[in-house]
Parts: sequence; C-alpha cells; structure tokens
Amino acid sequence: MNINELSNFHLVMDEYGNYYEVNRISHKNNELTEVTLSNIYFEKSFQRLFNLDGENEKYKDKHIGVFLQDLVNGSINNYTNKHGKIYSVRELVENGVKVNFMDITAPHPRSNPIK
Repeated sequence: MNINELSNFHLVMDEYGNYYEVNRISHKNNELTEVTLSNIYFEKSFQRLFNLDGENEKYKDKHIGVFLQDLVNGSINNYTNKHGKIYSVRELVENGVKVNFMDITAPHPRSNPIK
C-alpha cells in the first residue's frame, strides 16, 4: 500500500506499540497531507453497545477491559490478515504528513445516546 492510499479505518502504530485508527484524512494533489488518529481502544469503546445477552455472556463478571481487549486484538488481527501493512506514526511524519490525535478525555463524537 502506498502511504497516499491511507484511508479512514486503516491502522497506524506508534513507537510504543499503541494502535490507532485513522479517523480523518486530508489530501492535496492526491498526496496525503494530514491525518487525525484515534486510539483503537477509544474507537472500539464507542463502536458497539455492550450488553450481556447472547455472545457477550462470556464476559459476565469480568472487567469491561476484557471485552474491549478482545475487540481490539480481533480488529488488529483482521486488519493484518486483510491488509498486512500497518504504517507507523514515524513513517507518516517522515513523509510530510501532519499527524493529529483525538483527545480521549473529550467526549467521543458517538458518545451521544442512541435514539
């Protein structure tokens, strides 16, 4: 994959082994110029509702982190099997891409109640 083909929901990893989903991207003349990354745990926390019915019964009496960690690890494995390459934050910066990070202490855009 060419770095300019990076798009929403691709994964990026930092030098500490933290994974991020690409949340927003900007291009100029078909070149990637700016990305906003969101920590994968933050994204997974707001991608599905949690209840203990059916498939989630195995998480009964366990910390919510066990459920989230399973979601995160499954997403990373699925992505790697499908796409292979995970770019690093360093590769983005070295290619002149401005990198922003979502603030995980601020409300997530999907944090409003579902109606």
